[in-house]
Amino acid sequence: MTENLNIVIVDDEPAAIQNVLDVVEPLPYCKTVISASDTETAIEEIRRVKPNVLILDIHLGLEDGFDLLDKLDHNEKDGLQVVFVTAYDQYAIQAFEYHVVNYLLKPLDADKLVDALDRIRASASQNTNELILDLKKSFEEIKQTNKPLSMRGKLVINDSSKVLIKNIDEVVYLTSNGGYTYIRFADHERTMISKTLKKVQSELPESHFCRIHNQHTVNLNYVEEFNWKTGEVDLGDFGKLQVSTRRRSNFFAQLKRLA
Repeated sequence: MTENLNIVIVDDEPAAIQNVLDVVEPLPYCKTVISASDTETAIEEIRRVKPNVLILDIHLGLEDGFDLLDKLDHNEKDGLQVVFVTAYDQYAIQAFEYHVVNYLLKPLDADKLVDALDRIRASASQNTNELILDLKKSFEEIKQTNKPLSMRGKLVINDSSKVLIKNIDEVVYLTSNGGYTYIRFADHERTMISKTLKKVQSELPESHFCRIHNQHTVNLNYVEEFNWKTGEVDLGDFGKLQVSTRRRSNFFAQLKRLA
Protein backbone atom coordinates (compact mmCIF):
# COMPACT_ATOMS: atom_id res chain seq x y z
CA MET A 1 0.00 0.00 0.00
CA THR A 2 1.56 3.30 -1.07
CA GLU A 3 -1.36 5.72 -1.22
CA ASN A 4 -0.96 8.76 1.03
CA LEU A 5 -3.94 10.15 2.91
CA ASN A 6 -5.01 13.78 3.18
CA ILE A 7 -7.45 14.00 6.07
CA VAL A 8 -10.00 16.50 7.32
CA ILE A 9 -11.35 15.88 10.85
CA VAL A 10 -14.69 17.42 11.78
CA ASP A 11 -15.94 17.42 15.37
CA ASP A 12 -17.40 20.13 17.60
CA GLU A 13 -15.48 18.84 20.64
CA PRO A 14 -11.80 19.90 20.80
CA ALA A 15 -10.93 16.89 22.93
CA ALA A 16 -12.43 14.54 20.34
CA ILE A 17 -10.43 16.22 17.56
CA GLN A 18 -7.27 15.86 19.62
CA ASN A 19 -7.98 12.15 20.17
CA VAL A 20 -8.10 11.63 16.41
CA LEU A 21 -5.02 13.80 15.83
CA ASP A 22 -3.08 11.74 18.36
CA VAL A 23 -3.78 8.66 16.24
CA VAL A 24 -3.34 9.95 12.69
CA GLU A 25 -0.53 12.52 12.92
CA PRO A 26 2.21 9.95 13.72
CA LEU A 27 1.20 7.79 10.75
CA PRO A 28 3.74 8.29 7.93
CA TYR A 29 1.12 8.02 5.18
CA CYS A 30 -1.08 10.79 6.63
CA LYS A 31 0.50 13.71 4.80
CA THR A 32 -2.05 16.45 5.48
CA VAL A 33 -4.27 16.56 8.56
CA ILE A 34 -6.67 19.48 9.02
CA SER A 35 -9.42 19.89 11.62
CA ALA A 36 -12.65 21.87 11.82
CA SER A 37 -15.34 22.24 14.47
CA ASP A 38 -18.36 23.24 12.35
CA THR A 39 -19.78 22.46 8.94
CA GLU A 40 -19.02 25.84 7.38
CA THR A 41 -15.33 25.70 8.26
CA ALA A 42 -15.19 22.03 7.30
CA ILE A 43 -16.56 22.73 3.82
CA GLU A 44 -14.02 25.51 3.32
CA GLU A 45 -11.19 23.17 4.31
CA ILE A 46 -12.50 20.33 2.13
CA ARG A 47 -12.57 22.66 -0.87
CA ARG A 48 -9.10 23.98 -0.07
CA VAL A 49 -7.32 20.72 0.83
CA LYS A 50 -9.28 18.30 -1.37
CA PRO A 51 -8.86 15.42 1.10
CA ASN A 52 -9.36 11.76 0.29
CA VAL A 53 -10.48 10.97 3.86
CA LEU A 54 -13.08 12.75 5.99
CA ILE A 55 -13.30 11.74 9.67
CA LEU A 56 -16.64 13.05 10.81
CA ASP A 57 -18.83 13.25 13.91
CA ILE A 58 -22.64 13.02 13.69
CA HIS A 59 -23.66 15.94 15.91
CA LEU A 60 -22.04 19.25 15.01
CA GLY A 61 -23.85 21.93 16.97
CA LEU A 62 -27.00 23.02 15.14
CA GLU A 63 -26.17 20.77 12.17
CA ASP A 64 -24.91 17.24 11.74
CA GLY A 65 -22.47 15.27 9.65
CA PHE A 66 -25.15 14.37 7.12
CA ASP A 67 -25.90 18.07 6.55
CA LEU A 68 -22.25 18.58 5.76
CA LEU A 69 -22.20 15.73 3.24
CA ASP A 70 -25.38 17.05 1.61
CA LYS A 71 -23.71 20.42 1.03
CA LEU A 72 -20.81 18.91 -0.91
CA ASP A 73 -21.27 18.65 -4.66
CA HIS A 74 -20.55 15.54 -6.69
CA ASN A 75 -17.00 16.56 -7.58
CA GLU A 76 -16.16 17.36 -3.94
CA LYS A 77 -17.42 13.96 -2.81
CA ASP A 78 -15.75 12.06 -5.64
CA GLY A 79 -12.99 9.91 -4.17
CA LEU A 80 -13.74 11.11 -0.62
CA GLN A 81 -13.78 8.24 1.88
CA VAL A 82 -15.89 9.01 4.94
CA VAL A 83 -15.32 7.54 8.40
CA PHE A 84 -17.81 8.40 11.12
CA VAL A 85 -16.47 8.58 14.67
CA THR A 86 -19.43 9.21 16.94
CA ALA A 87 -21.04 8.41 20.27
CA TYR A 88 -24.30 7.46 18.55
CA ASP A 89 -24.86 3.95 17.21
CA GLN A 90 -28.34 4.47 15.75
CA TYR A 91 -27.14 6.23 12.58
CA ALA A 92 -25.15 3.35 11.08
CA ILE A 93 -27.67 2.46 8.39
CA GLN A 94 -28.22 6.10 7.41
CA ALA A 95 -24.45 6.54 7.26
CA PHE A 96 -24.04 3.87 4.61
CA GLU A 97 -26.50 5.71 2.38
CA TYR A 98 -23.75 8.33 2.14
CA HIS A 99 -21.00 5.89 1.03
CA VAL A 100 -19.51 5.90 4.53
CA VAL A 101 -16.81 3.23 4.58
CA ASN A 102 -16.52 2.84 8.34
CA TYR A 103 -18.51 3.71 11.46
CA LEU A 104 -16.62 3.81 14.76
CA LEU A 105 -18.09 4.49 18.17
CA LYS A 106 -16.64 6.74 20.84
CA PRO A 107 -14.64 6.43 23.00
CA LEU A 108 -12.26 6.13 20.09
CA ASP A 109 -10.28 2.93 19.76
CA ALA A 110 -6.96 3.92 18.17
CA ASP A 111 -6.34 0.47 16.69
CA LYS A 112 -9.74 0.44 14.99
CA LEU A 113 -9.16 3.84 13.43
CA VAL A 114 -5.73 2.80 12.13
CA ASP A 115 -7.29 -0.36 10.75
CA ALA A 116 -9.97 1.71 9.01
CA LEU A 117 -7.33 3.94 7.43
CA ASP A 118 -5.26 0.96 6.33
CA ARG A 119 -8.30 -0.54 4.65
CA ILE A 120 -9.04 2.74 2.92
CA ARG A 121 -5.51 2.76 1.50
CA ALA A 122 -6.02 -0.80 0.26
CA SER A 123 -9.49 -0.15 -1.13
CA ALA A 124 -8.76 1.97 -4.19
CA SER A 125 -9.77 -0.90 -6.48
CA GLN A 126 -12.92 -1.03 -8.55
CA ASN A 127 -14.11 -4.10 -6.64
CA THR A 128 -14.26 -2.12 -3.41
CA ASN A 129 -16.17 0.68 -5.10
CA GLU A 130 -18.67 -1.84 -6.37
CA LEU A 131 -19.04 -3.24 -2.86
CA ILE A 132 -19.82 0.21 -1.49
CA LEU A 133 -22.45 0.72 -4.19
CA ASP A 134 -24.00 -2.64 -3.33
CA LEU A 135 -24.12 -1.64 0.33
CA LYS A 136 -25.81 1.64 -0.56
CA LYS A 137 -28.42 -0.20 -2.60
CA SER A 138 -29.07 -2.64 0.23
CA PHE A 139 -29.48 0.10 2.80
CA GLU A 140 -31.84 1.96 0.47
CA GLU A 141 -34.02 -1.15 0.44
CA ILE A 142 -34.00 -1.15 4.25
CA LYS A 143 -35.16 2.46 4.25
CA GLN A 144 -37.99 1.76 1.81
CA THR A 145 -39.31 -1.20 3.79
CA ASN A 146 -38.79 0.51 7.20
CA LYS A 147 -36.79 -2.49 8.39
CA PRO A 148 -33.75 -1.08 10.20
CA LEU A 149 -32.10 -4.43 10.81
CA SER A 150 -33.21 -6.95 8.22
CA MET A 151 -33.05 -6.80 4.44
CA ARG A 152 -33.81 -9.35 1.77
CA GLY A 153 -32.73 -12.28 3.91
CA LYS A 154 -29.85 -10.33 5.45
CA LEU A 155 -29.24 -9.01 8.96
CA VAL A 156 -27.34 -5.72 9.27
CA ILE A 157 -25.60 -5.24 12.61
CA ASN A 158 -23.44 -2.42 13.86
CA ASP A 159 -21.16 -3.91 16.53
CA SER A 160 -19.24 -0.67 17.28
CA SER A 161 -16.12 -1.52 15.27
CA LYS A 162 -17.74 -2.50 11.99
CA VAL A 163 -21.01 -3.27 10.29
CA LEU A 164 -21.77 -6.99 9.98
CA ILE A 165 -23.99 -8.26 7.19
CA LYS A 166 -25.11 -11.81 7.88
CA ASN A 167 -27.67 -14.13 6.34
CA ILE A 168 -30.76 -14.30 8.55
CA ASP A 169 -30.74 -18.08 8.32
CA GLU A 170 -27.30 -18.03 10.04
CA VAL A 171 -28.88 -16.68 13.25
CA VAL A 172 -29.22 -19.61 15.67
CA TYR A 173 -30.66 -17.82 18.68
CA LEU A 174 -30.91 -14.47 20.41
CA THR A 175 -30.70 -13.76 24.13
CA SER A 176 -31.91 -10.70 26.02
CA ASN A 177 -29.48 -8.84 28.26
CA GLY A 178 -31.40 -5.83 29.54
CA GLY A 179 -31.52 -3.26 26.75
CA TYR A 180 -29.09 -5.32 24.68
CA THR A 181 -29.41 -8.47 22.60
CA TYR A 182 -26.79 -11.17 22.23
CA ILE A 183 -26.82 -12.97 18.86
CA ARG A 184 -25.26 -16.37 18.15
CA PHE A 185 -24.54 -17.35 14.54
CA ALA A 186 -24.14 -20.70 12.84
CA ASP A 187 -20.41 -20.06 12.31
CA HIS A 188 -20.16 -19.66 16.13
CA GLU A 189 -19.55 -15.92 15.81
CA ARG A 190 -21.22 -13.86 18.53
CA THR A 191 -22.16 -10.22 18.80
CA MET A 192 -24.09 -7.89 21.09
CA ILE A 193 -26.25 -5.02 19.83
CA SER A 194 -27.94 -2.16 21.68
CA LYS A 195 -31.52 -3.18 20.86
CA THR A 196 -34.01 -5.07 22.98
CA LEU A 197 -34.84 -8.66 22.08
CA LYS A 198 -38.43 -7.63 21.35
CA LYS A 199 -37.24 -4.98 18.88
CA VAL A 200 -34.82 -7.30 17.10
CA GLN A 201 -37.35 -10.12 16.82
CA SER A 202 -39.95 -7.76 15.34
CA GLU A 203 -37.56 -7.28 12.41
CA LEU A 204 -37.06 -11.01 11.75
CA PRO A 205 -39.40 -13.38 9.85
CA GLU A 206 -42.09 -14.67 12.23
CA SER A 207 -42.26 -17.99 10.39
CA HIS A 208 -38.80 -19.05 11.52
CA PHE A 209 -38.10 -17.24 14.81
CA CYS A 210 -39.97 -18.06 18.01
CA ARG A 211 -39.80 -16.43 21.44
CA ILE A 212 -39.47 -19.39 23.80
CA HIS A 213 -38.65 -17.51 27.01
CA ASN A 214 -38.46 -13.95 28.27
CA GLN A 215 -34.73 -14.17 27.56
CA HIS A 216 -34.55 -16.30 24.42
CA THR A 217 -35.69 -16.39 20.79
CA VAL A 218 -34.65 -19.34 18.61
CA ASN A 219 -34.42 -20.01 14.91
CA LEU A 220 -36.70 -23.05 14.56
CA ASN A 221 -34.51 -24.47 11.80
CA TYR A 222 -31.86 -25.29 14.41
CA VAL A 223 -34.19 -27.12 16.81
CA GLU A 224 -33.22 -30.80 17.03
CA GLU A 225 -35.15 -32.00 20.06
CA PHE A 226 -37.43 -30.92 22.89
CA ASN A 227 -37.26 -32.58 26.31
CA TRP A 228 -40.68 -32.68 27.97
CA LYS A 229 -39.20 -33.47 31.37
CA THR A 230 -36.67 -30.65 31.55
CA GLY A 231 -38.46 -28.19 29.26
CA GLU A 232 -35.27 -27.70 27.27
CA VAL A 233 -34.91 -27.30 23.53
CA ASP A 234 -31.78 -28.88 22.03
CA LEU A 235 -29.97 -26.80 19.40
CA GLY A 236 -27.29 -29.39 18.70
CA ASP A 237 -23.79 -27.92 18.74
CA PHE A 238 -25.20 -24.66 20.07
CA GLY A 239 -26.42 -26.06 23.38
CA LYS A 240 -29.80 -26.11 25.09
CA LEU A 241 -32.23 -23.37 26.04
CA GLN A 242 -35.21 -23.37 28.35
CA VAL A 243 -38.74 -23.06 26.96
CA SER A 244 -41.04 -21.40 29.49
CA THR A 245 -44.27 -23.23 30.33
CA ARG A 246 -46.55 -20.46 29.07
CA ARG A 247 -44.76 -20.27 25.72
CA ARG A 248 -44.74 -23.99 24.91
CA SER A 249 -48.08 -24.07 23.06
CA ASN A 250 -46.98 -21.30 20.71
CA PHE A 251 -43.59 -22.95 20.28
CA PHE A 252 -45.19 -26.24 19.18
CA ALA A 253 -47.67 -24.42 16.92
CA GLN A 254 -44.84 -22.65 15.11
CA LEU A 255 -42.86 -25.86 14.76
CA LYS A 256 -45.92 -27.57 13.26
CA ARG A 257 -46.40 -24.76 10.70
CA LEU A 258 -42.74 -25.00 9.75
CA ALA A 259 -42.85 -28.76 9.17
